[in-house]
Amino acid sequence: MVKARKFLAVVILILSISVIFHIARAEDYQSGSFILRDPVFTIEGGRSVSVSFEQIAGAGQTISGESTSTTFIHRAGFLYFPIASSPVLTGTAGDGKVTLNWTVSTGTLANITTYDVGVAAVSGGPYTFESAGNVHSFVKNGLTNGTTYYFRVQAKAGLLILAQSNEFSAAPAAAAVPPTPPGGGGGGGGGGGGLPAKVVISGLAYPSASITILADGMVIDLVKANSAANFKSEINTLNAGTYTFGLWAEDGKGRKSITFSFTVSLTSGMTTTISGIFIPPTIELDKVNMARGEILNILGQTAPESKITISVESPQEINEETDATKAGDWKIPFSTSPLEDGMHTTRAKAKTKDGSLMSSYSHVLTFAIGKYVVSELCPRADFNKDGKTNLIDFSIMLYWWGKYNSCVDQNQNGVVDLPDFSILMYWWTG
Repeated sequence: MVKARKFLAVVILILSISVIFHIARAEDYQSGSFILRDPVFTIEGGRSVSVSFEQIAGAGQTISGESTSTTFIHRAGFLYFPIASSPVLTGTAGDGKVTLNWTVSTGTLANITTYDVGVAAVSGGPYTFESAGNVHSFVKNGLTNGTTYYFRVQAKAGLLILAQSNEFSAAPAAAAVPPTPPGGGGGGGGGGGGLPAKVVISGLAYPSASITILADGMVIDLVKANSAANFKSEINTLNAGTYTFGLWAEDGKGRKSITFSFTVSLTSGMTTTISGIFIPPTIELDKVNMARGEILNILGQTAPESKITISVESPQEINEETDATKAGDWKIPFSTSPLEDGMHTTRAKAKTKDGSLMSSYSHVLTFAIGKYVVSELCPRADFNKDGKTNLIDFSIMLYWWGKYNSCVDQNQNGVVDLPDFSILMYWWTG
């Protein structure tokens, strides 16, 4: 009996050594359709399965990677799998629309770059998703009053979906019609009994441009300009009060305008109309570093056949004009011969063909002449280099306001001032 026990112990020891040696030793396993390279160990691994292959994936690999063949994909390493907190979705139903709001999704090992909004006819889906951009609110238009819709929001880092919100449901409804007071009199006061206020916003942008409308920093409507660049938005989901509205447009080539802002007070049960808005033109440079005397092409988009004026900063301001095409495109080949070596800025404004409307100035863009080079130390006004341009970067700018900092001074004119603030607003991600 003793000899049998000793023999059994030896066998167990040999098997244990064999298993340990097999685990510690890296080998290559391959077939006609895949190669598994050096599997050494797994720690809390996941599983990848197909009809012909199953792989227990190790989280112990600290460098992410991907192996592929025609029949499987193996993604290795815990750094390949970033995570994000789930956004909390809420909303408000309106007339033919639902305004959605959600909390910020915070990513680990990745930055959230965009959100997709999904809508479904039944709880649980299937959902039809569309991109809302890197914002935290969205207006879903074109809905049928009295019908319940179901919504979800996905947080994405590039093409990778990292988190999904709760499901939110709402049924759009037409605004209530205020009753006629006895005797047809008003009597004043009371703000209309708490009825929603209505605001109508209209104006010019660019042909087929997408216009985003904000109230106190929240997106409340998305509209499309027609081929003549006219747009109109009717909003009846706001309570009475004072609001700061903002509008920005994106042209056909993805260029964004500055945010055009105004403040207005809304009265309960009343309609406030703001018309005659002319969103400033978009602007782009074909290069930012050049020798003196080179041609700098300054271009963008505005309302069809508008008169464009560009201003170039120099010891004396230089202005040049051109007419936009029927499609709203404009371009000025600007000769840099009159400019001194150094950093310069340019901006543009527009006036309608009939002269009835004039826009404010566009974004301020920077270019360099001669040995000077446009600084890339802090591109996109991302001063803390976290991949976003937000309040943290704004706070850094305020600290350096009126002083010089090679990173914060985006137009490199020797002082942190309003042009730098305009550049920061252009790259703003929130």
